[in-house]
Amino acid sequence: QKLCVLIHGYLRSKDSLKKLSRALVRAGFEVYAINYPSTQANIRTLCNNTAALLDRVSADFEQVNIVTQSLGGIIARGVTAKTPLKGGGRVVMLAPPNQGARMADLALSWWPSEYVIGPAGKELVTKATAYARNVGTPQSPFMIIAGGRGNTTGYNPAIPGDDDGIVGVDETRLDGAAAHHVVRSWHALIMKNDEAIRLTTEFLLQQ
Repeated sequence: QKLCVLIHGYLRSKDSLKKLSRALVRAGFEVYAINYPSTQANIRTLCNNTAALLDRVSADFEQVNIVTQSLGGIIARGVTAKTPLKGGGRVVMLAPPNQGARMADLALSWWPSEYVIGPAGKELVTKATAYARNVGTPQSPFMIIAGGRGNTTGYNPAIPGDDDGIVGVDETRLDGAAAHHVVRSWHALIMKNDEAIRLTTEFLLQQ
């Protein structure tokens, strides 16, 4: 049996991944979608909590895979940076701010955000020492799917190059990826994008 664990993004819940979950079930995977408090803890704590939960839910499966959106990708990196996934499992990251996010920089420059953005959000900035940039690289095969317009300007003029309105295509990149794709999508909708779902399913079934 093959398990696919879904990890949602910042300010979202597992309900945002329902369409993706249904597609993975049709492809033959058991699916477990995690809910976590994205605004209540720092990334290290979220990684530790997710790793413990992953250990519990994966006990009865031969293989474990992870599919994420946004901040969920950073958590997956932290969980898999030292130990490969069970049974040769794979990781798919949808719109992950792997190099930090310019929009996080801008949000933190507005003083009220200090009180509302949450510990993990503050670690998504682009400075070289930011936790999100240094959380590690998966020791399992991984693929990245970025959202964008497919041009040089993207949806958001505040972000250099192509972007999905929140995260730049270049901000999603991470050395070692088996593949990197760009689909036409906004950040908040990429996990519902048909092309992103197709690419995700095909990558996981290649094993």
